[in-house]
Amino acid sequence: MQVEIRIVTTDEEFGFHLLEGKRFPEYRPVIVPGEAVIAKQSMTAGDKSVGWADIIDLGVDIRENTSIEEFAVWLYEKLKNRKDKIQSLVIAGAETPIDKAEILRAIKDSLGSL
Repeated sequence: MQVEIRIVTTDEEFGFHLLEGKRFPEYRPVIVPGEAVIAKQSMTAGDKSVGWADIIDLGVDIRENTSIEEFAVWLYEKLKNRKDKIQSLVIAGAETPIDKAEILRAIKDSLGSL
C-alpha cells in the first residue's frame, strides 16, 4: 500500500538531506530504514514573491516486510533537526505534528488494518 506524504519547507536543501543524495528527486525508488520504499518523489519550487517554500511530495510503499515503526523514526529524525524550516507535514491528507508518536499514528491510520 502507498502512503502519500507532503512536506512544505523553506529549507531548499531538505530534499538532498532527506535522501542523502546529490539530487532530488532521484529517478529511481529509494529504500529507506524500515524497508519502506520511496517510490515517487517530486518537488515543486515555491514562488519567492509570495513567500517561498518547496513542496516535497513522496509516495511511500509500505509492504508486509516494512517496519512502520522504524520508518516513522527515520522520517521524524530527518524532520526534527530542521523543524524550524518545516511549514507543514501532511500524511495521507492529514496535517501531522513533527512528533515520533504522531507520525507513527498517522501512517498506521492511513493503512487501516494492514
